[in-house]
Amino acid sequence: MSIKMSRKLLKEQWRLYQVPKLQQDIHKILFSLFSAKKKVPLKKKNTIIPRKRERRWNSERKPKESAGAIIAKEMIKTGGLFSK
Repeated sequence: MSIKMSRKLLKEQWRLYQVPKLQQDIHKILFSLFSAKKKVPLKKKNTIIPRKRERRWNSERKPKESAGAIIAKEMIKTGGLFSK
Protein backbone atom coordinates (compact mmCIF):
# COMPACT_ATOMS: atom_id res chain seq x y z
CA MET A 1 0.00 0.00 0.00
CA SER A 2 1.38 3.39 -0.96
CA ILE A 3 1.96 6.18 1.53
CA LYS A 4 -0.72 8.37 -0.07
CA MET A 5 -3.28 5.59 0.20
CA SER A 6 -2.43 4.90 3.85
CA ARG A 7 -2.72 8.63 4.66
CA LYS A 8 -6.06 8.72 2.92
CA LEU A 9 -7.27 5.74 4.97
CA LEU A 10 -6.07 7.34 8.21
CA LYS A 11 -7.92 10.56 7.39
CA GLU A 12 -11.03 8.54 6.56
CA GLN A 13 -10.80 6.60 9.84
CA TRP A 14 -10.29 9.79 11.87
CA ARG A 15 -13.30 11.39 10.19
CA LEU A 16 -15.37 8.28 10.92
CA TYR A 17 -14.27 8.43 14.55
CA GLN A 18 -15.68 11.94 14.88
CA VAL A 19 -19.14 11.28 13.39
CA PRO A 20 -22.07 9.38 14.98
CA LYS A 21 -22.64 5.64 14.44
CA LEU A 22 -25.32 5.90 11.72
CA GLN A 23 -23.18 8.24 9.65
CA GLN A 24 -20.21 5.91 10.18
CA ASP A 25 -22.14 3.06 8.55
CA ILE A 26 -23.13 5.27 5.62
CA HIS A 27 -19.52 6.45 5.20
CA LYS A 28 -18.20 2.88 5.28
CA ILE A 29 -20.69 1.71 2.65
CA LEU A 30 -19.92 4.66 0.37
CA PHE A 31 -16.18 4.29 0.89
CA SER A 32 -16.32 0.57 0.03
CA LEU A 33 -18.33 1.33 -3.11
CA PHE A 34 -15.92 3.99 -4.31
CA SER A 35 -12.85 1.93 -3.49
CA ALA A 36 -14.33 -1.00 -5.45
CA LYS A 37 -14.84 1.26 -8.48
CA LYS A 38 -11.20 2.35 -8.36
CA LYS A 39 -10.02 -1.26 -8.73
CA VAL A 40 -11.88 -1.81 -12.02
CA PRO A 41 -9.44 0.11 -14.32
CA LEU A 42 -6.55 -2.08 -13.10
CA LYS A 43 -8.23 -5.12 -14.64
CA LYS A 44 -8.61 -3.25 -17.94
CA LYS A 45 -4.88 -2.45 -17.94
CA ASN A 46 -4.03 -6.13 -17.56
CA THR A 47 -5.97 -7.03 -20.71
CA ILE A 48 -3.78 -4.69 -22.77
CA ILE A 49 -0.56 -6.62 -21.99
CA PRO A 50 -1.11 -9.49 -24.49
CA ARG A 51 -1.69 -6.97 -27.28
CA LYS A 52 1.67 -5.37 -26.52
CA ARG A 53 3.31 -8.79 -26.78
CA GLU A 54 1.63 -9.38 -30.15
CA ARG A 55 2.99 -6.09 -31.43
CA ARG A 56 6.48 -7.01 -30.28
CA TRP A 57 6.26 -10.42 -32.01
CA ASN A 58 5.07 -8.72 -35.19
CA SER A 59 7.99 -6.29 -35.11
CA GLU A 60 10.47 -9.22 -34.82
CA ARG A 61 9.35 -10.54 -38.23
CA LYS A 62 11.18 -9.32 -41.31
CA PRO A 63 9.59 -6.20 -42.76
CA LYS A 64 7.95 -6.72 -46.16
CA GLU A 65 9.71 -5.17 -49.12
CA SER A 66 7.92 -2.42 -50.98
CA ALA A 67 6.89 -2.94 -54.60
CA GLY A 68 9.44 -0.33 -55.72
CA ALA A 69 12.28 -2.17 -54.00
CA ILE A 70 11.30 -5.49 -55.64
CA ILE A 71 11.12 -3.87 -59.11
CA ALA A 72 14.50 -2.18 -58.56
CA LYS A 73 16.13 -5.51 -57.62
CA GLU A 74 14.67 -7.21 -60.70
CA MET A 75 15.91 -4.39 -62.93
CA ILE A 76 19.41 -4.64 -61.45
CA LYS A 77 19.44 -8.43 -62.05
CA THR A 78 18.25 -8.22 -65.66
CA GLY A 79 20.11 -5.06 -66.57
CA GLY A 80 16.90 -3.01 -66.63
CA LEU A 81 16.85 0.37 -68.30
CA PHE A 82 20.61 0.55 -68.76
CA SER A 83 20.99 -2.59 -70.93
CA LYS A 84 21.84 -2.03 -74.59
